[in-house]
Amino acid sequence: LDCMNTPNRDGIDPVDCHDMTISNCNIMAGDDGLCFKTSDKIGCYNIDAYDLMIQSLASGIKFGTDTYYCLKNAKIRDCAIKNVNRCGVSLETVDGAAVEDVIFERLDMTDVGAPLYITTGARNRLPRGNQPIRRSYIKNVTFKDIRFEQPYPFSFTKEIRENMVIGQSKDNLIENVNFINFDLKLPGGMRTIPKPPVVIDDKYPEYDRHGLSSGYAFTIKYAKNITFKNLKVTLDKKDARDEIAYFDYEE
Repeated sequence: LDCMNTPNRDGIDPVDCHDMTISNCNIMAGDDGLCFKTSDKIGCYNIDAYDLMIQSLASGIKFGTDTYYCLKNAKIRDCAIKNVNRCGVSLETVDGAAVEDVIFERLDMTDVGAPLYITTGARNRLPRGNQPIRRSYIKNVTFKDIRFEQPYPFSFTKEIRENMVIGQSKDNLIENVNFINFDLKLPGGMRTIPKPPVVIDDKYPEYDRHGLSSGYAFTIKYAKNITFKNLKVTLDKKDARDEIAYFDYEE
């Protein structure tokens, strides 16, 4: 699938889909590569995606930004993500969706703007009709066997190469996320420590709208029970920041 020369053209967009398998695909997209969305009271669940090669001018794999109901019971594995202008994986719920029980496993990222972006917000765009406002949250997500190197040299957001995990508030937390077996090669080189990140509120979610990363590998805000196991980070240059920066964090 090659639509890379067409602006705002995603590769595959499953919208309110369930019991779905996506496999053995080569995706070259002018916007996001594989982008799940939900704009009704159905949601995306029971998803199995594997053996994908993704290139894109935005994010490689994404949930958003239409995010009203849910992304649940999804497994995305064995993917090569290369030449991606923004993030390898973006999980964004800003309209009320519940993101729960999602696994990303064996992802290899090269020439990608940044590895991961995970956020909850309060845009609250509703489906047509008299639909209630829902509370966005992310819970029980695992990233395992993730490799990332050589940030994309022509990324739109050259100053942010790190992993951003930014919740909206204590009521819109990012909770129970596991990062297991990571091998990250990051540029480092920052001589000062940036200000704490801001939340996305009702804005369109992008990983460069929170300010610079306060940690040289991860910045985490409004989150609970975030665990790391076998995290290896190699920096090109010395850095003044801590590896992981926490704000409004709960054990």
